Amino acid sequence: MRILFLLCCILFSAALYAQDLSKLQKEMRDLLADYPYKFVHFKQTDSPINLNMNIEGTTKPMILHTDGKTYISASLPTTESEGAAKRLFDKWVSIINSLNLTSATLISTDCTTDEYTVYCKQWKFDNYIYLIDPRYIPFTIAIEMIKYESIYSAVLKIGDF
Repeated sequence: MRILFLLCCILFSAALYAQDLSKLQKEMRDLLADYPYKFVHFKQTDSPINLNMNIEGTTKPMILHTDGKTYISASLPTTESEGAAKRLFDKWVSIINSLNLTSATLISTDCTTDEYTVYCKQWKFDNYIYLIDPRYIPFTIAIEMIKYESIYSAVLKIGDF
């Protein structure tokens, strides 16, 4: 009975992961296609910074930043547990590592951290054979987990930052 329950939990978790990956991959492809246009097709008509799209798994509407560079930020769930924060971060790293946005691969690197950053990873296209349209070379995806007091909060950034 326990083995059957464990097997069901594993299969359910795998199905959720595949669903998350499938939705995220479509959303990221849509954002990538609009990246050269500074995400103009996703802007809300009544707000210059809010977007009319949310990324699967994020908790708040996406915000558009245009301070010389253009990128989107979206909040992930917050937690008070370091273990839960690490699991959330690892889940997103695994999902982003699995993305297939173009024929070019995404290469991950650690980010520069500050006193509040607990975990951080970013991805850029591998352009070692120069096949990427120059408009997409600055395109970056990053996950940053910060800790302020006893709260862990993560942000997903997409664009040029």
